[in-house]
Amino acid sequence: MSSVRLAVAVALSLLTSSAGAEGLSVLGFQLGKTSPDEVTAALSPKGKVSSGSMNYYSRGPMLKVEGRALPVEGLKEAIFIFDAGQHLEAVDMKLDKTRFDTFLKRLKAKYEVVLGAVPPVGDKLVRFHDGTTTIVLTALQMSSDMRVCYIDDDLFARFEADNKKGAIEKEQREAAQF
Repeated sequence: MSSVRLAVAVALSLLTSSAGAEGLSVLGFQLGKTSPDEVTAALSPKGKVSSGSMNYYSRGPMLKVEGRALPVEGLKEAIFIFDAGQHLEAVDMKLDKTRFDTFLKRLKAKYEVVLGAVPPVGDKLVRFHDGTTTIVLTALQMSSDMRVCYIDDDLFARFEADNKKGAIEKEQREAAQF
């Protein structure tokens, strides 16, 4: 196995290793358990960790970590989202889009696909599920980036409900114009 393939395999095993009852382990941090202080302590010696604002959906803090702090090739940044109780609820990673097929293959091998749209040209979206976690892999056609997001199902449901409500309100506003 070439050194590049070995690095990819190691990085993807870090991204997709399962944990105990709390949730999946993502980048070595357990969903439902890890605190902002633990993420900061582990990653600040390796790269910049910035505190963000409170997350609208989780009502908890966010941390932005530069990609070089984590052992994943092509990772540009990772955003760690916590709930009000300071427990990790989601990890949203921005990566180079050239890695899409590699990530898709690895995630398909590990998780159940619940939604998939991977046209040869256009936006790509694949949603996976494992236990109480939704994993979303996206790559927009007009972007050089892709995203991999591991998110607690309850937080994902709040996000989806708010987006659906916003779409309905937008449609109603537009319909009222005619």
